[in-house]
Amino acid sequence: MTPLLWGLLACATPKAFYENARLDIAPVSEDSRGYLVNRITNAVDSGRVERIVLDGQPVQTADIDNIPLTGLAAAWTILDDKVHHGAEWDLSIRLEDGPTRIVTVIWEPDDVLRIQLGDDVPTISTRPSAGELKLRYGIGPLKDGDRKWTADQRGALGTALALLSEQERVVIRDMPFVRLREGPTRHVAHYVQRNNRVRIQLYDALFKDDGQAFHGAIDAPYPPSTYGIIHEIGHALASHSVFLLGQQYSAAVEIYNLTAEQLNELGQALNRATPAEQRRRQPEYEAMELKLNAALGLVKTLEARYQRQAKQPPVLQQYVEVRGDREGPTPYGRTSDEESFAEAFALFHIDPAALRRVLPDVYAWMASGGHIQTMNRAIASAQSGE
Repeated sequence: MTPLLWGLLACATPKAFYENARLDIAPVSEDSRGYLVNRITNAVDSGRVERIVLDGQPVQTADIDNIPLTGLAAAWTILDDKVHHGAEWDLSIRLEDGPTRIVTVIWEPDDVLRIQLGDDVPTISTRPSAGELKLRYGIGPLKDGDRKWTADQRGALGTALALLSEQERVVIRDMPFVRLREGPTRHVAHYVQRNNRVRIQLYDALFKDDGQAFHGAIDAPYPPSTYGIIHEIGHALASHSVFLLGQQYSAAVEIYNLTAEQLNELGQALNRATPAEQRRRQPEYEAMELKLNAALGLVKTLEARYQRQAKQPPVLQQYVEVRGDREGPTPYGRTSDEESFAEAFALFHIDPAALRRVLPDVYAWMASGGHIQTMNRAIASAQSGE
């Protein structure tokens, strides 16, 4: 059974995906050129690679030696492991006696190998103050937890926020961003929704690769932290209607409790009153009972709506329908529908061409504003009671 299973797996058609993990690649020198050319040529001759495309131009097998060293090193890094088949990798290649250059390698499911050569690793170019970020984007305060915000980290946040539309930034209005040393295992950042309050926590791990790696198009690269920030904002957008419903529900509970307290006080007062006073104020008591019953009805209605949306928020439900039976767009996105949406949302803003390659229907949906329209409909439905 095992050999048969292995045979079936080996013949499985690879799926397109985007890999947002970082590969640590040793510095390369011209001494390794011959080895790299030989390995890549063998990959072409064996059929593992159908053809090579360098910066949009086809490369003949005889011309592989003319590919710049950074492109050769990046290409073989991906070809060296078949699990990368179908992947798009954004890599930083450091020359042993030269600068670090960025390279994107795409090993398409149809065996085409695309190499895109870039320039320097992106760095943070602006360093806004916390006040400028709040004024420009409407966010809440930048809070220091057990870590203090640095100028570069504020710049990374500003870079991420600038990529969002005004409609998308609605979900982070007045939201605090908190710097902490570390969070739950594997998390570089975390959207937290608790007790009708929301915040995004940013950990040291989010910023550790800034200045050393990148995500995005080769001609518009971004520091890795911007991807992580937008990922967490994706979680906020997906659950925004649920958050608002939770606020409505809590407010309704508060009104119910206040009304119940007032009715109890009125009942106690009537118990102490004379029969005549009781008869006179009986309509007042009955009106208060009706008010309490109405408040209870609203509480139950909002609770039912909240539970219904919390089970699967409308934005997430629509996303899953649009995505269909495809996975991704990244390996981490395969872990759950929630993470799949957040990864797609981040990729849509950081590298829309990559999302279009992996999940074209999702790209089209987001490009047309489908995620925003679905969120707005969910909010309107919750408010109208539909």
